[in-house]
Order: sequence, then structure tokens, then C-alpha cells
Amino acid sequence: MKAAGVHILWDFIGLSSIGLLESLLPGIRIALKLRGLKVYLRTHPVNMVILIDNQGMNIPIARIARKLNIPVVYYFPPQVSVWGKWNARKLARMVDLIVCPFAKDAQIYKDAGGHAIYVGHPIKSIVRVDRSREKVTESLYISTPYIIGMFPGSRRQEIKRLFPVMLETAQRIHDKRLVTFLIPVSSNVFLPMLQRILLSYSRLNVVFVDQGDYNAYQLCDCAIVASGTVTLELALLKIPVLVTYKMNIVSYLLAKAFVRGKYIALPNILLEDELVPELIQWDLNPDTLYHMVERILDNPDISLEKQNQFDRLSLLLGEGDPVGQTVDAILLVLERDRD
Repeated sequence: MKAAGVHILWDFIGLSSIGLLESLLPGIRIALKLRGLKVYLRTHPVNMVILIDNQGMNIPIARIARKLNIPVVYYFPPQVSVWGKWNARKLARMVDLIVCPFAKDAQIYKDAGGHAIYVGHPIKSIVRVDRSREKVTESLYISTPYIIGMFPGSRRQEIKRLFPVMLETAQRIHDKRLVTFLIPVSSNVFLPMLQRILLSYSRLNVVFVDQGDYNAYQLCDCAIVASGTVTLELALLKIPVLVTYKMNIVSYLLAKAFVRGKYIALPNILLEDELVPELIQWDLNPDTLYHMVERILDNPDISLEKQNQFDRLSLLLGEGDPVGQTVDAILLVLERDRD
């Protein structure tokens, strides 16, 4: 956004969190910032507030904007088809337009009285490979026969809980195979933390790449990932994925109580079937993870068996130009408000 010319008031990437207890301290800091944002919006009139994802922070912002009579558009709203419909009616009252990447969510928001549209997921137009595997491998100085992606997440507590388990698994794989581990970094904020945890695993061949470097992602024979949008990205690249997640026990039990559905990985939720294996909470350990990675590496035809499901997933993400449709819809709301 900064590169596009956006004036950044506050970079909150380091405060991103998930779970009840994990969000307490970041939540206090966010609440203080929101008070400042309310003052800013009163003294610097804006024509519209556009919210993207992050319901913990954006729903309070929507409430502030509504009280100030500022039109609000919510792009990537809470996924009510997964988290339950209780959020839908509340959001429908506060937001002028709800732009949904998933058709089920759009229908739930409409049923709740909201002005919602379905545009499809932009990830299909974002995930692009424009360099050959050979050139990318050479540019990254990788010479091992196997390359495994490790995606430990984009939140501090995710890295803290998941990365050590991934590295213990990586150590066991390294003891058996010549392998390079590809680690995307979502922000330089997290790089020192990753490097510090890696100090205990100095024998591993590790290459850091930027998050969203799909030319590098394509090299992976398989990937161990924290649950998130990356599961869709890798599925579109048809890379075998093992999805992991672990959180504080209280947060986990609360999530179990509120989440509707049996899956947490987006490909599985969309297909209503287990395209990618999920190792959650107590099921996540180095032994299980190691054996599952080894099975994938020893049986490369496994991913070929799922080609039809990969293709189905792509269709479920929608067609056309989701970003263009979103922009057009936002401009219509803006023009309507001016009239």
C-alpha cells in the first residue's frame, strides 16, 4: 500500500494475533490506537472507509465510521459460513457494502439484510509464475534434490508455536535426505525471531524468500504451512501441503465452540472435503509431521491423484476480474453518497 502511494498512519502488522488470551495485550494497544483514529476521522474528513479482513480491528472501525456518517465498504468480511452467522446481522447494520470472495458468505449477509455482493477470490489472478524452475533454483543457489517449504505464519504466536515443531521435523528429514528448506518471510519484523529460533538448527540448509514469491514457491516438493491464505496459493500451484495449527488451550476450546464445520484449511472448507491434511493442536507433533512428509516425498504420484480436486478448487474461487469488480462496486457507493 505504501508503494502504491498510500499515506500510512499506523503500521500494525506486528500486533496481528488470533485467539482470546493471545489477543489481550495487542487488543489493548489497538484500542488505544482506535481512539486516536476516531479523533483523526473527526478532524480529517474522508469520503469513505474501506475495511479489509481483520475483523477484530475493523468492526470497531466500522462502528466509528457509522457514527460519523462515513460510508463503509468491507472487503474480505468475516467468513460467517465458517465462524457462524451471528456476526452477519451486526455487520449488515454498520456497512454500506459487503464485498465477499466466497459465494456462501455473500448469501448469508444478504439474508441478514446486508448489501452484499460476491466477486470471487483475487488469489487466482495474483498467483503467477513467470520464471522457470531452473532459473529460480540457480538464482537461489539451491543444489539439493529436494526442496520443502516451511510457512510458519504471519503472527508472532504462530511462529512461536509452530516454527519449532516444523524445525524439529526438518531436522529429521535432513538426517535422511539432501534437502533445502524454503522459508517465506511475511515481514522483516519477524526475521530476527525466525533467525533466533533457527540458531538451534544450524545444520539445516535454509533459504529465506519474500512472502508471495510464487516463482520460489513452485520449487517445493511439498510444504508445511500454518493455516491461512497460503493454503490456497499453494493449492493453485498444485503443491502437496500439510496444514498445521496450534494455539493456547483456552483459545482452542473457544474456537472449537464457535467454528462451524470440520475443517480449518480454506481448500478443504471450499471443497467440503480433505484436499490437504490438517494437523491441529494435539495432533501436531514432529513424529506425525515427519512421517507425512516422507510419505509425500516417497510417493510423488499422490498429488497427481488430486488433480481433479485442484481444478475444482480453482473453479470455486470464481471467474472474471474480482479486483476490478470490487473497484467498480466501491466507486458506485462513492458516487451514490455524493449524490
